Amino acid sequence: MSSKSFGKKVSRFLGNLTVSTIHLILRLIIITLGAAFLLGLAVFSWAFYHISIPERVEGADAERTSVYWDDGTTLIGTYSGDNRIIIECVDLPKSEVQNESNNLDVKKQNYVANAIVASEDRTFYDNKGIDPMGIARALRNNLLEGTRQGGSTITQQYAERYFLGNALNYQDKIKEGIIALKLSISQDKDVVLCNYMNTIFFGKTSYGIEAAARSYYGVSANELSISQAALIAGIIPSPSKWDPDLSVDSEKWAKERWKRTLDLMLEDGHITKEEYNVATSEFPYTIQGFRKNAETAQANAVNAAALAAQLATGADAEGNPVTAEEIAKAAEDSAKLANIAAYAVEQAAKSDASITQENEKTSWEGFNGYVMAQVKTEIEENERFAK
Repeated sequence: MSSKSFGKKVSRFLGNLTVSTIHLILRLIIITLGAAFLLGLAVFSWAFYHISIPERVEGADAERTSVYWDDGTTLIGTYSGDNRIIIECVDLPKSEVQNESNNLDVKKQNYVANAIVASEDRTFYDNKGIDPMGIARALRNNLLEGTRQGGSTITQQYAERYFLGNALNYQDKIKEGIIALKLSISQDKDVVLCNYMNTIFFGKTSYGIEAAARSYYGVSANELSISQAALIAGIIPSPSKWDPDLSVDSEKWAKERWKRTLDLMLEDGHITKEEYNVATSEFPYTIQGFRKNAETAQANAVNAAALAAQLATGADAEGNPVTAEEIAKAAEDSAKLANIAAYAVEQAAKSDASITQENEKTSWEGFNGYVMAQVKTEIEENERFAK
């Protein structure tokens, strides 16, 4: 049936109705909608009253066990538990953004936190723990397109990970939303955001922003640049897909997420235009990415140098004569690729150097030395008592 014929039938149907009948239908519709609203309000009120903020999930913020030498500061190693290091978020680096009164706005200064806000929940500082429009949009997409979008705010994600574990169905999502509403009332936004950053999974077996900063860049979270923070924040929804070190496709997707995050940070006033220009001038390759780039650059430089040396003899590898222009071009290309390789190696060395001390402190050789020292002590004690 065409839409035109259907429209004609509807018109004929309505034309046959009396005014009183139309009024009755409208009243029934209004009553039905009102009853549904009141029922929903009653269910919400009951749920809000009966659902309380539970105790945090066991292990939600668990850290690895750390073993130190006798000086109490030199770390021997970290063993068992999630790769997580809890930090105080007030120590995270700040941007140069100022508010209208020309006083530094603390919330907008913290660019590591606000990279996450820009990427994950742009209404975080204004919403009440949930975003009705986001939920409605996700519900529409789930019903019409068969997707599984959550529409969750940062507070909802925090409620799920910190207090519920996993929200697997719509009933769990309702409970998650109620808890998020209560958290927005009982906890400061900065507390919620910091706990969220210390809890979530960032990829590379890292839980929390501190472990992520060390895994991706070999630095503490308070040493992250704006560009690095934007990359880490951008891949939160799917680090198993968007970690730039996984594949060529993942690197492409990571670059898109990184640029999107920086665009949103600028648009929402979290960074200045000057900071944006610096941050977008070069993609923040990870430690592993720098190593891969250095290896590729070195291989290219070696091949270019070999070609230049071959052409300098006056002939190519097959003995065909070459022109002076071809020789000069090969030499120029070789020099350029050598400079690129040198820069790549330098960057990789810097990345390696930033974690060398950390690796030395946490090496198994160090742990073995610690164990042997304890064994030696036990032997000496046994010998002393034997005497």
